[in-house]
Formats: sequence, structure tokens, C-alpha cells
Amino acid sequence: RLFQEAAKKTGGMRWFSDEEINKTIDALNKMKEKDGKLSNKGRDFLDRMTELKDGIQKQKNGNYAKLYVRAYDAAYEFAQESTKNGRKDEASAEAKAMADMVFERLNENQRIYTLRNVVPQVEKKAKKEASLSQSDREKIEKQKAADSNKKEKMYEKARSEVKKARENQRSRAVKKDPLSQGRVM
Repeated sequence: RLFQEAAKKTGGMRWFSDEEINKTIDALNKMKEKDGKLSNKGRDFLDRMTELKDGIQKQKNGNYAKLYVRAYDAAYEFAQESTKNGRKDEASAEAKAMADMVFERLNENQRIYTLRNVVPQVEKKAKKEASLSQSDREKIEKQKAADSNKKEKMYEKARSEVKKARENQRSRAVKKDPLSQGRVM
């Protein structure tokens, strides 16, 4: 979720150069040529990178957030599969290296986004809480406790209603068939 937030906020930036995208597509095509076909995850990764390339060409100043998220997922899946297969040939190694690069680059951008946007918000909240007076803190605690009690009472009521409904069902079953001992199938 955080990655999607980061992609949304920074999706207008270019996270990859055209050269990197082309290199990734070439590596996957080489692998396809060598094997005759790609695995489902390989094909998905190739499709996502091609989609990213086309998307960037179509809208030079657009927001590529969705494309980044899809490329990230596909890169992760393909890298996992490649690690499991453990293939050592050049085409596979190059394609896996590019998948790792895509994955790492997007992770790095997520980390930068977190440091710039999420951390300051958390710190701001902590500062605000620290600056509260004792009486304000007590008020907040009381409110939290009251909310928690209210929730617990609601759950308790729901539980007792379910219990009552089960007992009614059991007693009806016993009336119909006294040998069933009130077991409800």
C-alpha cells in the first residue's frame, strides 16, 4: 500500500531511463529467442515493461504510477521465479539482473518517499502529543477507554444474540426430534 502511495505521489517522475527499459525488454526477448517462449511470469514482466515504455512515450509528462506498480509486481514475481530456477545462461542472468534492478529502483523510491513524507508526519504527531498538557492527555485516554468499552459492549451484545439464536434453534430441533439431543446439523 505504501508503495502505491509513493508511486502515486512520484509517478510524474521518471524512475527509469529509456535505455534501462529497452535493456530490460531486450534481455527478456533474448531469453524468449533462446527458449522459444517465456514462462508466464517472464511474459508478464515483458508485457509490463513494454506497457511502461509505451505509456512513457504516449504521455511525456504523465503520471506513470499504475505502470510502475504493475512493473514492480511483475519484476518481483519474475525475479523470484528466476532465483528458484537457478539458471546460469547469459540470457536468463541478464533478464534476472534487469528484474532485480527494476525491483530495487522502485524499492529505493519507496524508501525515499517514506523518509520525505511518512516519517515527518509521524514525528509531527509525536511532537503534538508530547506538547499536550497532562489534563488533555487524560481526556484523550478517557475517550479511548470509553470508545473501547462501547465497542466491547457492542461485541458482547452481538455474541449474546448469536448464542440466543443458537439456543432457540436447538430447542426447536429437540421438539422436532427428541433423540437429536438438540444437535443442529
